Amino acid sequence: VEIISTEQMKQMWKAGESASATLPLWDELREYGVTSFALISVAVLLALLSRRHLIWRRSWSAMLIASVIAYYVSDLVVPRLYLPDRYLRFSIAVLSVLWLGENWARVLAVLKDRRSWWAALGGLAVIAVAVSSNTFTPCVGLESQGIWEDKSAYVKTSAAIAAEPGAILVAGHPYDTSEIMVQARRPVLVINRMYHAWFKGYRAAMTERIEDSFRAIYAKQIGQVNTLAEKYGVTHLVVRRTAFNGPRVREGRIYRDEFDKFVSELTQAPGVFVLNPPPWTSIIQTDPNFWVVRLPIR
Repeated sequence: VEIISTEQMKQMWKAGESASATLPLWDELREYGVTSFALISVAVLLALLSRRHLIWRRSWSAMLIASVIAYYVSDLVVPRLYLPDRYLRFSIAVLSVLWLGENWARVLAVLKDRRSWWAALGGLAVIAVAVSSNTFTPCVGLESQGIWEDKSAYVKTSAAIAAEPGAILVAGHPYDTSEIMVQARRPVLVINRMYHAWFKGYRAAMTERIEDSFRAIYAKQIGQVNTLAEKYGVTHLVVRRTAFNGPRVREGRIYRDEFDKFVSELTQAPGVFVLNPPPWTSIIQTDPNFWVVRLPIR
């Protein structure tokens, strides 16, 4: 198996072609550890407790040392030992919870007066609001990648696909097939979270599948749509109703940066889209969000 080198991955990361790269240790720590919330919290705790009263456990030092070692070891053998940056990013999150939790507990223990308690808690709330206006609002996730937000829009489409008899293979926008695979429990051609750049052969295969999926969605001839069935055995194609004139299409932000130019050229090519709307005889499910098209189209 041919693996992309760490240096190549760094160049791809800088060019926006991959979200994963082993960055210099300080860059990782600065991006995920040296945040405004962390700096302000340290300053406030120092003011309330003084340096000699701050809590620091030996186990936390051990965790940091182990994380740094794992970071460099995984960099040497990546990707067989998972992604290097995970060993720091996850550890920083755990360390922040432990350190802040123990030291704020010490603040409350030192401040015996109930009014001082409320003053300390109020100060923490003020810090949180000052650092981020979203501190006390529900997290909707990383909307730019279609992760963690409300997935109810896929319920009807997934139910229709799950009810299809026999063996099937579903294609569509990688964001959509990622969720349909989970809800419908059916295999899909490609999913967003499995597009990984470390393996050259795998990356090339996934790139081809993703591009073929978009070629089918934005096809101007039925034969271009049916290529998915002929080439991969795809039986169902999920098409977003906003795929042809939604805001992300107009802005040219349809998928990952490295694919947006390719897809934008497809959307701007002359001709009429076959799937806007799909031939009614090929549609097995329609709702306000998606069309589900049976392939091949006759």
